[in-house]
Amino acid sequence: TSKEEQVAIADNRTESLLGLLGRGVKMYDLSDTLSNRTSEVEPNPHKIEYEDHFDTLEASRTKYGLEPADWPGETAYALENVTVTTHSGTHMDAPYHYAPTSEGKPARRIDEVPLDWCLRPGVLLDMTGIDRERGILREDVERELERIGYEIEPYDIVLVRTDASLHFGEPNYHLWGPGLRREATAYLVERGVKIIGIDAWGLDRPFD
Repeated sequence: TSKEEQVAIADNRTESLLGLLGRGVKMYDLSDTLSNRTSEVEPNPHKIEYEDHFDTLEASRTKYGLEPADWPGETAYALENVTVTTHSGTHMDAPYHYAPTSEGKPARRIDEVPLDWCLRPGVLLDMTGIDRERGILREDVERELERIGYEIEPYDIVLVRTDASLHFGEPNYHLWGPGLRREATAYLVERGVKIIGIDAWGLDRPFD
């Protein structure tokens, strides 16, 4: 489909989602909050510079010709200057993150991932208790799907719970969580899954 068609599909799905919100649908915020404290334990450190309402007075004079007296209470605006990588905190990896090509074609960058893929039914797989060195196997996925009585449909979003997120902000956070073995990932992809979410630093097994 063209980008225009993708946008139209996404808009229609968004309207459907908003229509559901008036019917008791619960929304869950799965994002973690970044701070300079969490940067200390990130393999890809981020940096946040905080400017309060007094710090920005000089910038407002230089950029806009506004004096402190021009502002109510002689306080300007507050802002944060943030330096991050695309792998900081809660994020979505594009196929391009993993390799320059996919199936012989240029891998999709994040702006090329269809928004429609992100507005799909989700299924939660409980993978807590699995050894991080062993990793999550295909048999683990099959066993959990049987336990919850669910059959994967194309474009389902699979959410993998490992409880590694409980250690977000701790030293070596990126080494927590079992990660998916190739066979488990292939099992999902072969059934039409486009997006897999995990509550760990990444989908891979810990690098150590």
